[in-house]
Amino acid sequence: YASQARQMIQQLEAEAENNRNPVINTDYKFQVQIAASRTPLSNYELKARYSKTGDIERVKIGSLYKYRVGVFYNYAEAARIRAHLTNSYSYKRRETPFIVVFDQSGNQIEVTDSMKQ
Repeated sequence: YASQARQMIQQLEAEAENNRNPVINTDYKFQVQIAASRTPLSNYELKARYSKTGDIERVKIGSLYKYRVGVFYNYAEAARIRAHLTNSYSYKRRETPFIVVFDQSGNQIEVTDSMKQ
């Protein structure tokens, strides 16, 4: 019975989460950056380090490969995922996940206090 109860609790929590109506701001796209490297990380290494992150986007900007997860249209959702990742993995000090934001044109911009509300 305990197993069934835990399963029902998880299902109810998931339904409650889905029923929340977060504020969606289509002016910005938020992502959580989990790593950056001068050389590309192999798929094997990515899966070994970040197995619970879902799809990982790899982009090369200048001489750096940046690795990001998620696409969120409000800061709160991105912050929730960042907190989950921070608590779920033992990151090296230089690999602490952080939130990046992009405008409608795809340009990376600074996160402002007004975006966090």
